[in-house]
Amino acid sequence: MKEKSELFEMLVEDFGNPQFLREFSQRMPIIYNESGSRSYSDDLISEPFKKYYFGQTRYTLSQSVFRDVALETGVECKDERCDSNGFPIVRVSVGRFYFTLHHGITPNEITCINTSLIRKQNTAINNELIQPSLFGNSVELDGEKLSQAKNIYANIIHGCGGNGTAFDEYGFLRIAIPFLKKSADGIEQFIFVENVDLFDVLQVLIENESVKEQAKPMVDVAIPKIKINKIA
Repeated sequence: MKEKSELFEMLVEDFGNPQFLREFSQRMPIIYNESGSRSYSDDLISEPFKKYYFGQTRYTLSQSVFRDVALETGVECKDERCDSNGFPIVRVSVGRFYFTLHHGITPNEITCINTSLIRKQNTAINNELIQPSLFGNSVELDGEKLSQAKNIYANIIHGCGGNGTAFDEYGFLRIAIPFLKKSADGIEQFIFVENVDLFDVLQVLIENESVKEQAKPMVDVAIPKIKINKIA
């Protein structure tokens, strides 16, 4: 694992324990397998529609699981709709972060051309409310200012290479911060200013939890002795 950034440390600090990320990541293979079963493997779905239906099923299942895991692990979540088209999406709040879940093509993508409308909204919020203090005139996070931020909108990105359904083998999960880069001629480009591996964050959380468990004092429970009075 490469040197941890300020953002990485904040994610570890705000999640605190691995419960949410662990539960959600463990269910991703089920989401992809089930989506494939309901589309590519379903004879009722005509061939031209299989890929489309796979994507829609994957979206519905991933959003549902995202919400369910938040509720199960005591993490705050809210059902929202995109202002532009009314499409439903789940927003999960952890510490200073607001997360929405999205599909990505590759784990290390820097730009997102075909971005969702809700992702554009999150980027606009970062751009208008947070960017002046975090980014300045660059597209690099200011670590010192980032540590003082109270509201940061982030995307959890999931995807799968290979045949697109074998998440156990080809899947990835990332945490990325959206940014709206504007060129001198006014052209806007949606990019990620930082993109970290969710599994790296989870690994540190698990390690921290293990250290805490080992540091707990051992309680020696004494077994009381029963005094038996002898009868003369």
